[in-house]
Amino acid sequence: MGTPGPTIAVTVDPGLYLSVLSQAVDGHLGALRVALRSLEDGSFRTKAATPRPGAFLQFSFDLAATPDAAATQLCNRCFVSVVGELVTYLDRMIAFKRLTSKQVPIPSGITTLDGARQVVQQLLDDEYATVAKDTSLSNPKKLGFFPGIAPIARDSTLSYFAVRRCLEHHGGNSAKGLTLWYGRLKLLAGNVEITQRGQAGPPGVGISLGMDHKSRLIPPGVAVALTEDELEHIVFTVKNLVGPEIQRVLVEAVVQPVAPEVT
Repeated sequence: MGTPGPTIAVTVDPGLYLSVLSQAVDGHLGALRVALRSLEDGSFRTKAATPRPGAFLQFSFDLAATPDAAATQLCNRCFVSVVGELVTYLDRMIAFKRLTSKQVPIPSGITTLDGARQVVQQLLDDEYATVAKDTSLSNPKKLGFFPGIAPIARDSTLSYFAVRRCLEHHGGNSAKGLTLWYGRLKLLAGNVEITQRGQAGPPGVGISLGMDHKSRLIPPGVAVALTEDELEHIVFTVKNLVGPEIQRVLVEAVVQPVAPEVT
């Protein structure tokens, strides 16, 4: 009998996907702020009407939207992009969950840790592509792969899916109405919320951070019009509540990490 080959254990940290999610949604919020500040100081219209430098053919167009309408469009588009990043994160975590539920054979020609990592990463990417292309998996069904997440994270995520679907497929108007949920961070002096600069708090109490689970009803037939303030709270919720809760449930469900063996 021959000598058995080496055993190579590969540990994959799902926290990487949470980091990617956080950076992505931060990027969308940052781009929104740049555009909104340009609208506010008047430079957006000027820059949008300026032809591309060096172009042989110059195209001009009219910006029909008012600043307020343009701001709403920008906020709505930012929201759609943020939720898209959240769906990608879900797809990645579902792929991770599926792959860690089974032993992964590594081809016999792979004898190094780097080689094994490349194989596992490719398997994860392939599984992710399978999940993302599966039209039978609605976004709520994808969230169902992670039972036991905190109600605030579940309700917020489901509301984001509903609002995004309304924006993308129903012209931003819902026949039944929508409820948008998010976690709102607040500054507290004792039990009193500090809402503005210079506000005096009760004497002799500490300063702390708190959070409310807030909701806003969007009535039937009323167009979805998100605000920058809401986007900030939604991004906070995605980064600090939804993403970590999905990761927590995943890690608790995984009996053991990916540990492929060379065969």
